[in-house]
Amino acid sequence: KHSKPALLAYINCSLQEAILERNADKVEYALLVLFHFDLYDTSLDSLICQLLLENWHYKHEDLVSLVQSEKIQICVNAVYETAIKSFDYLAYDTHRGLSRKCTWALAEIGTEAAYSKLRELANSENSLIRSYAEKRLANPT
Repeated sequence: KHSKPALLAYINCSLQEAILERNADKVEYALLVLFHFDLYDTSLDSLICQLLLENWHYKHEDLVSLVQSEKIQICVNAVYETAIKSFDYLAYDTHRGLSRKCTWALAEIGTEAAYSKLRELANSENSLIRSYAEKRLANPT
């Protein structure tokens, strides 16, 4: 049996290594442990923000869900950037589901900074992103 601090240290170390090595598998394994044992901790926030901006892994939706559920305020800019980015592995998604999820996360965070980013998204040149943001601004939750 592992203690919570030991598992949290494993997750933290694994995510740091994943970023240094650009290792998508390490991101996936660390997040699996985090979600399985429900081990979110604010010590992970900066790593989560950093991972949102990276394009070499495939866990952006999970990360945005985590930001949304934990209302991680320091990730507002990273969530905004994620909403407007296009990731090669999501090229099949013509409905921009990740962008939609980002608008939900910003609305759920609910700070003035988050709403400011939602308003920016509501002015997007991309009609889908614009409509998702407009909907969240009209119906925040």
